[in-house]
Amino acid sequence: MTDRTDLTRPQTADNERIVPRSTLSGIAAITSLLLAVVCVGSLLWRGVGQARSEPLRVAINPWPGYEFATLAREKGFFAEEGVDVRLLELSSLGDCRRAFERGQADGFFGTVTEVLESREQSTRLAQISMVVDFSDGADVVLAGPGIDGVSVLAGKKVGIENGSLNAFVLSRALEQSGLAWEDVEVVHLASIDMPKALASGEVAAVVTYPPMSLEIQRTGTGHAIFTSQSIPGEVVDVLSFDEKTLRTRGKDVAAFHRAFHRAQDYAAEHPEESYRIMAARQRITSEEFRQALTDGIRMLGRQDQQAFLGPRGSLREVVATTDRVLRQVGQLSGTADGKNAIAAVEGD
Repeated sequence: MTDRTDLTRPQTADNERIVPRSTLSGIAAITSLLLAVVCVGSLLWRGVGQARSEPLRVAINPWPGYEFATLAREKGFFAEEGVDVRLLELSSLGDCRRAFERGQADGFFGTVTEVLESREQSTRLAQISMVVDFSDGADVVLAGPGIDGVSVLAGKKVGIENGSLNAFVLSRALEQSGLAWEDVEVVHLASIDMPKALASGEVAAVVTYPPMSLEIQRTGTGHAIFTSQSIPGEVVDVLSFDEKTLRTRGKDVAAFHRAFHRAQDYAAEHPEESYRIMAARQRITSEEFRQALTDGIRMLGRQDQQAFLGPRGSLREVVATTDRVLRQVGQLSGTADGKNAIAAVEGD
């Protein structure tokens, strides 16, 4: 008779080894764990790769001094410096500032005016990382026939782009002519609408800059009655980034600076080619671009940055003057100030 225990025991070949279920479960658990680690590691690596490849987005509008960024892009200097850059090409200073405030750009080209206004009106805090140039006659008040000076603008309409440098330039022009902001009627116009508004007599004067000023003067509809040459060093163009971007992507920002300055060096060595490339986006001739760049703008290179951005740099005085003027005309009214608007970037 066969023992009952023999009936319940599994029947196997002599060389077959039975693995207990508990052991199988352990192996499965370890395998699952290893697979999970591999998957998570893959996702983390993929995430790091995506973060590294995220482009540095910089808003830019037509202005000769900013165009060295487009030259750097065309000549491949950004890539050579190890930074992926996307230039957001917009039509005005105000558009660039708003793109930054909406989070569509990590940084933007503009003037100290746009930086201060953005710091007051946005939760993103713009900080100046590089000084590009200062206007030495390129920013102008252009008037129609019969107006031979700023003082004649009393009681007349003057077109400016809302929330931009134009207000600062107009205020300083009025101040030097013994007029107050309230002595003129300010009309807010898009930059592209200024030539038509001046030609039609809708406004008596406009505040503008190249390339729009060149178009107006070329057609003979306006002539200069005030230029930034009368306020030397006060209209400064800068590159600014959100303070978080400067903190987390400082090396990328420094690489942007290096590429920009390389473009300046390249243009000095190859002016004809460089002016042709940069003038194309401005929709002006190479000669007009050269004239705007040399007659009304003073470019600043890498060797000039410390003198402007350092602890005792002259940009701090420009910030203070701009803050004062903008408060006088009501474009700044909050408690925000420009004391922390200048940032130093490591590795530049």
